[in-house]
Amino acid sequence: MKQLTLIFASLLVMVCGVNRSQAQTLEKTPWPIEPHTERVEFLLLLDSINFEFMGERSVDPMLAEAMAGIDGSTTTADEVTGMLQEVYTDVDELWHRFVWLCNEEREREAVELYRDNMPMIELALSHSRVRLKFHDEILGFMAYDNLPRHEAQQLMIECFRFDFMMMGIAYMNTCDHEQYCESYEYVYYILDTLYEETGHYEEMLSIIDNWANVRNAVDDDPKVDLLALANKAYVYNVLGDIDMELSLLLQAKEYVEKLIAAGEDSETTRDWLTQINELIDSAKQERDSKAA
Repeated sequence: MKQLTLIFASLLVMVCGVNRSQAQTLEKTPWPIEPHTERVEFLLLLDSINFEFMGERSVDPMLAEAMAGIDGSTTTADEVTGMLQEVYTDVDELWHRFVWLCNEEREREAVELYRDNMPMIELALSHSRVRLKFHDEILGFMAYDNLPRHEAQQLMIECFRFDFMMMGIAYMNTCDHEQYCESYEYVYYILDTLYEETGHYEEMLSIIDNWANVRNAVDDDPKVDLLALANKAYVYNVLGDIDMELSLLLQAKEYVEKLIAAGEDSETTRDWLTQINELIDSAKQERDSKAA
């Protein structure tokens, strides 16, 4: 629970500066509701699972104390408590409105509500794995069904970028590494794919480094650095920078050769070396053909 509180605190810090005017001007949403669709049934299920993980949305006194006076402000713990209670009220109203709009089959309005109030609605599903399920199994389909493709892609990049950051924090601060490793790898793959689809190659390079740093902080897996080098080499190949691609592949080859020399001489490591040599040969041929 201590680790989950740290994650939750990060969300709260992000939300505190958000303009609350839309939540305050909405009519009170009818709640609870009777679900009319499977999608809404799943949203309510996610809400209940989040409650099981995180409990009631109440202000932890320790959190209020920690946030009081942050960055040199004169805000007291009592004032922080009041502010966060107001945030919780708005979070509940916006989340209920989103689910209610889905239940009324007004999904375009629900997506627009989400886009306008993303940080607040994210806080409604404050457990990282629950929020990832919401993005992956609900919001993504709604976005692509109701927005132009490029807008849907950009929205989901923002969602999964946040998931990637928060899942990394969870992965490094929980005892349940196996569960979080699976989720972290999954969101890394999705975000990497979205970046490639939209031509955000610099961002691809950045998340490769972030992924490797997080994995290395938790695991002792020689494949992590090797995969990072190979994935970055692929990105530079797409960018047409063959010299950088070749440099990274040669680093990968040296890395595997050191593993073999240190006693990791197995069929797997030999296969890695064979594949890397093939990539090196291909990169050299491409470089030579461009120079000809």
